[in-house]
Amino acid sequence: MSEFRIHHDVNELLSLLRVHSGDGAEVYIDLLQKNRTPYITTNVSAHSAKVKIAEFSRTPEDFLKKYDELKSKNTRNLDPLVYLLSKFTEDKETLQYLQQNAKERAELAATAAVTSTTTFGGPATASKMSMQELEELRKQLGSVTTGSTLQQARCHWPPRSQLCPWLGDRTALSLWTPTWTCPSGSW
Repeated sequence: MSEFRIHHDVNELLSLLRVHSGDGAEVYIDLLQKNRTPYITTNVSAHSAKVKIAEFSRTPEDFLKKYDELKSKNTRNLDPLVYLLSKFTEDKETLQYLQQNAKERAELAATAAVTSTTTFGGPATASKMSMQELEELRKQLGSVTTGSTLQQARCHWPPRSQLCPWLGDRTALSLWTPTWTCPSGSW
């Protein structure tokens, strides 16, 4: 069962990091399976890992404060995570890759945010509508909502009585009532 878990976790990690070239997931899975040993935490290894990360961090006080907060909450797998992060501080190639990936994601998010604000932004403050234009827009919206387009948007399901003919006979006995309604009112 754990073999499938490793496959799933490695594939998920590769997709989150958007790694589609180079070595396949199988290489990493084999490496993890060969080197898998239970992590036995000791106070010395957890403390040395914590110190190593604090030295590497730009704000060691904040890191130590967050570590102590999570430790006081008895957070599960905190020491193995800190150990893994301390190993990342030693591997410059992995750090460089993670920093590049974070920069690319931030740029994509910034581009998406700029695009969405320009696409879905409200009307410009310089363009004002006159009262006449406002009334025309109000009439158009009113005719659209009450016009034939609402007739076309009606539900195409048959009425409840056709699907469940026994329901009309047993309304007092039936415990089933729908929690949603069809736009046409047939449900």
